[in-house]
Amino acid sequence: MFSIYGIGNPLLDFIAPGDFALIERLKTRTGTMNLVNRDKMERILDQVTDYKNTTGGSCANTIRGVAWLAEAVQVEPLIYCGGIGKDASGRRYQSILESAGVITRMAGKEEPSGCSVIIVTPDLERTMFTCLGACRELDERDLDFEAIAESRFLYFTGFMWDTENQKRAIFKAVEVAAKNGVRVVFDLADPFLVQRNRDELKSWLPGKIDILFGNREELSV
Repeated sequence: MFSIYGIGNPLLDFIAPGDFALIERLKTRTGTMNLVNRDKMERILDQVTDYKNTTGGSCANTIRGVAWLAEAVQVEPLIYCGGIGKDASGRRYQSILESAGVITRMAGKEEPSGCSVIIVTPDLERTMFTCLGACRELDERDLDFEAIAESRFLYFTGFMWDTENQKRAIFKAVEVAAKNGVRVVFDLADPFLVQRNRDELKSWLPGKIDILFGNREELSV
């Protein structure tokens, strides 16, 4: 049995400090996630300095956090699934997760691996500009349904609602989890995302989710 089967967007993060004027120029709000194409992401990256690279993606960060806890407390194996490019970034991403003790079920895609510019403002809020890349190509054929059925928890975030094929993969995973007594954990992830998908989430969530994570702004949309 596995402890958690996580489905997410594997993203290479570019984390940089920035001021409020930069956020205003980029016409967004601090604390949000903004989907951009690769050209725009590179233009934003040109406006920041002193960035550092790390592996990211909300779901993967959570899975890695649990893996770190497992160094002190016995935890059953963790699985992470996501779409990555057949490139050096994708291989590096997978290697880092596996070195942290996470079993990976990565799906190799033709698109380059996804990445995100994360601007941290003086109030310590993070504002993300994300190019999903290969993440967008994940679909239900990439999931290990036997492993989902043998897990204690299925975990995913609202970021999977940004493409129809990823969303369908989640619906199928939840269906398999429900049939096998696997508890379903959902993180709303971002207030703008909740706004974009408010009606669908309100109609879909009841009866599907065992544990729901959300902050005050996300839950009040």
